[in-house]
Amino acid sequence: MEQTPLIFEENPLHRLAELGYGEEDTYKALGEILTLARKNPGKARKYLDYLNNLEDYELKALANRILHKRESLVEGDWDNDGIKNVDEVLNNTNIFDPTNSFEKLNEAGVRYVDMLVAYTGRLLPEVYGAGLKGFLEVIQENPEIIEGLDNRQLHIGTLLTKFVPELIKKYPKTLELL
Repeated sequence: MEQTPLIFEENPLHRLAELGYGEEDTYKALGEILTLARKNPGKARKYLDYLNNLEDYELKALANRILHKRESLVEGDWDNDGIKNVDEVLNNTNIFDPTNSFEKLNEAGVRYVDMLVAYTGRLLPEVYGAGLKGFLEVIQENPEIIEGLDNRQLHIGTLLTKFVPELIKKYPKTLELL
């Protein structure tokens, strides 16, 4: 993984500002990194490198959860899989993927996970089992599948995928059921 550049324009603080976050929000979102750096500089550096390499939609999703839902950037669990964000980075897993099956989720996949977390508030792998990975696989190939669906509809669709896995393979017919 690349080292975090010292160039201000290329770091997460500047990127958040470019995404429309105010100065107070950007420092609030990333302030925990300073605390982590005091305790464990190596961990903080690796985590900052990870943040620096996020796509804009990933950085924005992470910042929104921190700022609007008051989750911890470091100790939080963005994807509700039971593993802290910082530990996922240290273990080289994706903090946005509760199945830890995908190297990177597309924007629709990140939005899908965020919506399920908002709906259930529980550990996603425990609620959805293999249905979660099945639905994510389809979203990776067909991101439009979640367009216009609300949190409840995605919850139902993922449960259907858990209990009737072949159903999601028949997309777009599945959309008619939701």
